[in-house]
Amino acid sequence: ACECDQGYLLSGEACVPVRECGCSYDGQYYKKGEVFYPEDKCMEKCTCGENGAGTGVYVLAKVCDDDKGQLTPFTVTQGNEKYGNGKVAVNELLNLPLSLDEGRMMVTQEGRNIVIQTTFGLRVLYDTVYYVEVVVPSTYQDRMCGLCGNYNNKGSDDFKLPGGNQANGIDDFGKAWVVDLPGYVGQAVVDKDCSSKCECQASGLVTCEKLSCTNGEVCDVRDGVRGCHVIQGHCDVSPLGELSSFDGMSGTIGAQGAFELASLCDETSKQWFRVVADMRSCGKKAPFAVNTLYVFFKDATVAVNSAHVTWVNGRKVSLPSKVTNELSVQILNRSVVIARTSAVRVTFSISQKVTVSVDGNLSGKNCGACGNYNNNSKDDMKTADGKITSDFSAVIGSWSVEDFSRW
Repeated sequence: ACECDQGYLLSGEACVPVRECGCSYDGQYYKKGEVFYPEDKCMEKCTCGENGAGTGVYVLAKVCDDDKGQLTPFTVTQGNEKYGNGKVAVNELLNLPLSLDEGRMMVTQEGRNIVIQTTFGLRVLYDTVYYVEVVVPSTYQDRMCGLCGNYNNKGSDDFKLPGGNQANGIDDFGKAWVVDLPGYVGQAVVDKDCSSKCECQASGLVTCEKLSCTNGEVCDVRDGVRGCHVIQGHCDVSPLGELSSFDGMSGTIGAQGAFELASLCDETSKQWFRVVADMRSCGKKAPFAVNTLYVFFKDATVAVNSAHVTWVNGRKVSLPSKVTNELSVQILNRSVVIARTSAVRVTFSISQKVTVSVDGNLSGKNCGACGNYNNNSKDDMKTADGKITSDFSAVIGSWSVEDFSRW
């Protein structure tokens, strides 16, 4: 059997580049540019063109309604130019198979196909030439948009424009979902050890330069982007009430009430913050988990409950919300993220996990159950009044806050 070279498809009896491929209409194949009459009486004249999709990048599938943050948002785009070398770009060049986001996303190769599979049910297959297949779980029904339609089991309304109106024709529909290419200009890809950075220029060329992280920075991935980021300390409270301090000390919170997880000891500092977790249990034998999270700043207070309902300064708000120029609250990867520039970032996941991240310039300046963040876990077993103890419950109990009710 004859087979076309990679990047070419059979068009009639000849192999042509993918962009020159023709059309299929009512089971009959027509070459690009060919004129045909679909009915015997010549009532309609058709021309095989590009069907609204010329060269460029198009939105195939996109989540246009994330059900108030309950669904993981994603966008699948496709470029109508073939490129690639058997590697995958994820803000860096990597070989397959590949595990990302702590195993939540897998990129594998099945034959000549590249397959992306996520734990929330999205599956994307690409044959590295022209064929793309997108599979989404039923929870995304009637919440999608893009060239693949809205997934509402009604084929009659699939040609919707980004604004929600129906397109006048296939050409208008295709053009409406073109990705703004200038948006890619300036995007950079950093290699795995942050030793070089390559950037897309307006001319279409890619320029690369050497890169090195400075003192106080670390090469890692944050919000899906690899680069040199400010060193941070992280304190976690798991859905089972297990606390891990900035410096690695760990134990379980076994009592109900509101506890101060972290704060800046200097209450006069402009960067002052305070994180309080209200711990509750769903039953007699159930573990204590964070039911409501409170984050205090000098100019704002943010409260978030386990259902991700959010209040700013006592008023319920819709997310995302920009509280001040330096303070924002948004939903990212099914977590509410409260971020203050150059100070602290607090995340509260839908599974009730809390993470407090503090910039390295605040090392040794913290108070609370999460410890002082001085890279020494030995002094984290200290009560609020400074006494060293071996009893973790005594440490936690000492950080019970007086301005909250225990019940």
